[in-house]
Amino acid sequence: MPIVKRSPTSPGRRAVISVIDKTLHRGKPHKPLLAKKSKTGGRNNQGRITTRH
Repeated sequence: MPIVKRSPTSPGRRAVISVIDKTLHRGKPHKPLLAKKSKTGGRNNQGRITTRH
């Protein structure tokens, strides 16, 4: 399992290290394992904001 260190083209990519493994799946995710994550924006069932950020 080789590790590849990328050349820093931006500050965010300076610490990027990639792992190359032929056994990892690179296709689309398996549909039955996916679930929708509902976003409420901190609102309850009445539409009022209930969380303080």
